[in-house]
Amino acid sequence: MKLDGRKLRVGPFTVRIWADKDAESAAAAAGASGAWLGDELRILIDRRSAPPRQLATLLHEAMHGLWEDTPLDKQYTDEQEEAIILTLERGLVQVLRDNPWFVDALLEAE
Repeated sequence: MKLDGRKLRVGPFTVRIWADKDAESAAAAAGASGAWLGDELRILIDRRSAPPRQLATLLHEAMHGLWEDTPLDKQYTDEQEEAIILTLERGLVQVLRDNPWFVDALLEAE
């Protein structure tokens, strides 16, 4: 799945997914497979990662965006935030992958 240029709704914002060659360089420089660029309303994804990893990274970075817009942002250090989001990301990805009926139900709910 090509992610570059797609848009994702994160809280009250629509953010652009950045996963082109420049994003690869930025990810490599940061030593990460993705980044939340809140001031730019962009999520950086390293497209060299396997597609399932890219999607997990996208969820992870979206969670950073949600976190940033809450009081939690002031209560925890950046290191604590990363540990919490990484833990939740892995569990949430597994729940969503193992229960596609749940995703369908969420999309159908009004």
